[in-house]
Amino acid sequence: MKGNGRVQVALRLRPAIPALDDGDDGVRKRQDQRATIYRLKDKPGSCGYRDQGFHFANVFGPEADNVTVFEAHRAEILRVLSGFDCMLMAYGTTGSGKTHTMIGSEDDLGMVPRAVKALFEQIAKANTTQIGYSLQFSALEILEEKCIDLLHGRRNVVLQAAGSSGLHFHNLGEVHVRSEDEVLSRFHAAMAARTLARNYKHEGSSRAHTIIRLRVESAVFSAALEGAPALAGTSAVLTLADLAGSEAATMNTNHEVVRQGLAVNKSLHWLKVVVHNLAAKKPTQLRNSVLTRLLEPALSGQAYVAVIVASSETPPENAERDTVEALQFGVAAGSLVVAPKRRTETSKDGKVGRLQALLAAMAEEKSTLTTDAESLRDQVSAYSAIVQEYRDSFVSSQSLKAAEEEAARIAAELQSAHERNEGLQAQLKEEQEARENVQSQLKAIEEQAVEATSRNDALQHLVQQTAERRRLLEARLQLARGEMEEARLQAEAYEAQLKLDQRRATKLEEQVQMLEESLREQKEKAENTRREAEALAAHNSMLQESVERVEQTNAEFQKAMQEKEGLAAVSQAKDRTILLRHKMYTSGSRMRRPSTAMPATPERQQQAAEETECQEPDIR
Repeated sequence: MKGNGRVQVALRLRPAIPALDDGDDGVRKRQDQRATIYRLKDKPGSCGYRDQGFHFANVFGPEADNVTVFEAHRAEILRVLSGFDCMLMAYGTTGSGKTHTMIGSEDDLGMVPRAVKALFEQIAKANTTQIGYSLQFSALEILEEKCIDLLHGRRNVVLQAAGSSGLHFHNLGEVHVRSEDEVLSRFHAAMAARTLARNYKHEGSSRAHTIIRLRVESAVFSAALEGAPALAGTSAVLTLADLAGSEAATMNTNHEVVRQGLAVNKSLHWLKVVVHNLAAKKPTQLRNSVLTRLLEPALSGQAYVAVIVASSETPPENAERDTVEALQFGVAAGSLVVAPKRRTETSKDGKVGRLQALLAAMAEEKSTLTTDAESLRDQVSAYSAIVQEYRDSFVSSQSLKAAEEEAARIAAELQSAHERNEGLQAQLKEEQEARENVQSQLKAIEEQAVEATSRNDALQHLVQQTAERRRLLEARLQLARGEMEEARLQAEAYEAQLKLDQRRATKLEEQVQMLEESLREQKEKAENTRREAEALAAHNSMLQESVERVEQTNAEFQKAMQEKEGLAAVSQAKDRTILLRHKMYTSGSRMRRPSTAMPATPERQQQAAEETECQEPDIR
């Protein structure tokens, strides 16, 4: 806004923020490896990006704060007090710093609060009673192609054409404000009602375009109202727009956020189309979206317009295309020619319009009542009182001074109250110290009570353990008594058994004596039996020799069978040999019976030999 009749475009670069500038596709790239928007030192207001050059009215680097950016637009914003429409808007991709530029923070106020402060400072500097201002504040947002009033329950607002005066905002509530604090209070209430949501970039992304409107009506009062009833005035609007950023809407995960992002991209698309067509002097349609229709008075060249293109100094790779388009949009907007007109048509619904109508009626009454001076004075007095009431409602340097005096009085009362408060705080501090002392004593008592309770709990636990041990000992004692009774009964039984055993032992001793006598007799018989056994052993020795000869014969027989008939014949011979051995042992056992043995007479020996020969197997 240098007075050259063009839209003034400034580029504001914010420093790199890793959380916003890292690639949204998960690919992180070092800052020094990404393309950077750089300023051209030999060409003020120019910069370069991706081998392209861009020229703007101003380029603010990452080191610039909101104060620096606002001072570059202060003079043109104040033109609204002279009756010229003014618009300042922030444009850029999502996360580029638009909201910080327009709204700011507690430490770095944005364009909106600084513009309000500058307007009231300028009104206070006028230092005259002949000029008064009426200010009407309103705030709305454009959400999914709908205008919504942020100060009156988010009700819908309808845009209507209003001829040469521009647009009429049907159902938009304008609030009359008289001080900076009132405006900022309404402004913060509107900001709290905005539509915000988490997108793929950051937590609090604007999902709609935010429009702040401040209608400023001025009235120039004559030095003598009685002699000059005519009232000159202006009515202009200051529009401050924080446009939602373009984004890759489909990268969001929430369906509603995706829909909102697509609506934002659509409205920004039509805004770019309008700006590029106007820059190329092509016919264009301003009613394709609610945003372009709302900005029609400014885009048609009837207002002072400034655009702040916001961007990261090192845009992420997936935002490079949107960044280039934003820079191209700024260059195209900077080529638009504007011819602002001073707006002297006041609204009939505004205070200036109503005051003008009242003054006209007063003048008409004065002309019709010239013949009745007394009635004229009464009527004029009544009109003058009403006019003074209207004048008192306007904002002027005098009203601001009165407000300052009132503020000073309130400050004095606050100081007095502060002093009383300090006394009360000192008293309160003493009471708090006494209370803390009591609380410390109470805490000590509570600690003692806790300690006593713990000791009592320990004693109760010990008593319970003792009672349990006592019950256990009583049970064991009862068991021991039962065992002792059982042992006594067993002892009596053992004693009776012992007596019985003693009697049996006596009998056994008698039997032992009898057995000893019998044993002596048996020993004698055993000696006789031993002698007989020795004789039998000699006989058995002879039999053993016979058995050995038989075994040798069997071995020879087995060898012969193996040579003649093989393994099958050998098996058969073994079976027969086993049978033969069994018979021989059987025969031998009969022969070894000493008690029934008969003397080996030659006849019996001959008979045994024959039996043996008859029992030999047939080996053929």
